[in-house]
Amino acid sequence: MNRSSKATVAQLLDLGNLVLKNEGDTNSDQNYLWQNFDHPMDTLLQGKKLGWDFRIGLNRYLTSWKSADDPSPGEFSHGIDPGSCPQMVLRSGSIKQYRAGLYDLIQT
Repeated sequence: MNRSSKATVAQLLDLGNLVLKNEGDTNSDQNYLWQNFDHPMDTLLQGKKLGWDFRIGLNRYLTSWKSADDPSPGEFSHGIDPGSCPQMVLRSGSIKQYRAGLYDLIQT
């Protein structure tokens, strides 16, 4: 019997991204089965992503803790609102508390 299935491995990359991938696959975003940087939670590190990935329908945003002792999701979130003029938005529940100008997706 010929089995071509590969083992799934977890790897912690240099920038702190924890990824799941098939054994032997290269370190490319397209090859990851899952990656921590797609789920930023409460901390933004270099290389983490915010905003919508329309290809897979994933909205990435930061969420506050309930309290200093309780890391469950709190009241505040911060992310990109992809409306007609994409902008950074801080929300308390569903209410916009703060917004920061246009977000033009240009990396410098």
